[in-house]
Amino acid sequence: MANPKHTIHVGVSAVALVLGAILSVAIGDPTVALIFSGAAFSGIGYWLGAAAQRRHG
Repeated sequence: MANPKHTIHVGVSAVALVLGAILSVAIGDPTVALIFSGAAFSGIGYWLGAAAQRRHG
């Protein structure tokens, strides 16, 4: 079963992607989407790195 903390990280990242897309359309500036997606993928990368490190010692 997935660790609840990891599930929360992935959930927050997904919400950041959607929020960035909505804000970029509302504001009309794609830079907003880039900022939010960068933060989201940083969170996903952190989670994947932690999961890989835990599996491989």
